[in-house]
Amino acid sequence: MKFHKTRGPQWPSTLGSSYHYLFAILCLATACGNEADSTIVDLYRQGNEFYEREQYSEASRIYERMLQLGFEHGSVYYNLGNAYFKQKETGRAILAYERAARLRPRDRDTRTNLEIANLRTVDRIQIDEPWIGYRLLKSFTIDEATLGVSVPGLVLLLLCIGFVLAKSNATRRRIYRIGVLSAIVLALMGAVAGARFYDHFWAIEAIILDQESPARSGPGDNYDPLFSLHEGTKVTVIEQRSGWKRILLPDGKEGWISRESLSII
Repeated sequence: MKFHKTRGPQWPSTLGSSYHYLFAILCLATACGNEADSTIVDLYRQGNEFYEREQYSEASRIYERMLQLGFEHGSVYYNLGNAYFKQKETGRAILAYERAARLRPRDRDTRTNLEIANLRTVDRIQIDEPWIGYRLLKSFTIDEATLGVSVPGLVLLLLCIGFVLAKSNATRRRIYRIGVLSAIVLALMGAVAGARFYDHFWAIEAIILDQESPARSGPGDNYDPLFSLHEGTKVTVIEQRSGWKRILLPDGKEGWISRESLSII
């Protein structure tokens, strides 16, 4: 099985090479005396150097350090996923790729590597193909959905002000027509944003990190095991209680998993 982009950590390619763009921004901030950005630049260099020398454990440690410092960029999660994949830590690789996909959902490299990592999982749960509307919805980030509501909302506000201040009926009619169109766009983007926010903040998904974890009938070791899940399996968390999480699988199965066995995406 050929792993996609085995050359090493890659930053996204938008408008040329976004790695060079991002790196230039960090270097400029460093030159202006920002110590935090200087640390990020140094860590980025170290992480890539470790990866190129095939010291994947050290590389993953560096990328984790960047995330701990608050630099949560999709490319960092992507590089982290690559490092964990090389260490055969399938669960952590899938977790990192899933987090990268939330920050850059239209990135082909992230999706390809996530699909390849999922081939290593033991559990084969039948998942229905999502309809095109859901796939389109998932292609937006939270920031993009927010912007999609803010822009037509601001336009509509300005049009309302213009409507009140307009002195001629002809001008008001033109403003009214544009306002109706803006209101329609705002309503559509509001629905997209609402669904995206629900999917991101309330539909809690997690990845199993233990090699094998029993799903029990209740929140405790004294409850009977119902079935077992394995490293890398994606689940939905529907309830939490005293160190246990009740999970739901795409095929409808439910069970309680120890909190230590999984990590929220």
